[in-house]
Amino acid sequence: MTAEQELHSTHEAFAGLRTPRLQRLFSDDCRKLLAALQVASANHDFTAAARFAHSLKGSAGQFAELAIEAAAATAEQAARNADAAQLQQALAQLESACAQHRAAQSSEPD
Repeated sequence: MTAEQELHSTHEAFAGLRTPRLQRLFSDDCRKLLAALQVASANHDFTAAARFAHSLKGSAGQFAELAIEAAAATAEQAARNADAAQLQQALAQLESACAQHRAAQSSEPD
């Protein structure tokens, strides 16, 4: 199975999680965790930042939101390493991925 076929299969497996209600819950969770991660990062609270990034990574993984999951994993590792510069870069990627997710959700019908 090619990587593209595997990705398509993964997206089909998670189709039941793509109901409008569950997607809204995920989007809300994403916003809250991202905000908490930003505060923790600004306060150089790397332990809390790693925890919030880990939670966001798990939620994104459950919804097959690969870009959010990857950026959250990078943020988690940066926080565990107490690398403020890398954490800021990961946050920028995470903000972009979450914004793209919100835009995609707002264009889908309820």
